Amino acid sequence: MKKVHYLFILSLILVFIASCGTQKSATELAEERRMLIEKIENQQFKFIANYVIPMGNFRSRYLTSSYDVKVTKDTIYSHLPYFGVAYEAPWNPSESPLVFNSLDFDYSVSQGNRRGRWDVTIKMNDRFRPIMYIFSIFENGKADLVVWDASRQTISFRGEIEINP
Repeated sequence: MKKVHYLFILSLILVFIASCGTQKSATELAEERRMLIEKIENQQFKFIANYVIPMGNFRSRYLTSSYDVKVTKDTIYSHLPYFGVAYEAPWNPSESPLVFNSLDFDYSVSQGNRRGRWDVTIKMNDRFRPIMYIFSIFENGKADLVVWDASRQTISFRGEIEINP
């Protein structure tokens, strides 16, 4: 019977400790949201991909290496993996189709269809084939990315926006 009491007291202590985790205050959350909106509108954010969702017969998986897309006012730095079917042969088979720098692109931001979401569309104009990145960015910093490429199957990524680079 003593073991049951000790076990009960230990479990209460563990529940209490777990419930006392650090939580951000309302002002900290508002500041992070303001910074996120500012970064999106000023074209100064970095998307860090941690999950990939390819189309077709390829399985979704967590990414174990560092993959990201860095957006600045004058350049898009893309470093993403690709799993899927290509509809035409690549110019350089040793080169990944989603690893590139783009200097000529169209950037548009719109409020998403739900409160607390922004849709960012980036169309690369200097690639030899049309490529479009469509971000859905949420106020908690999480983001989804759909990559549309005219010569390949669509691929999606999940990740987060780096608030403090």
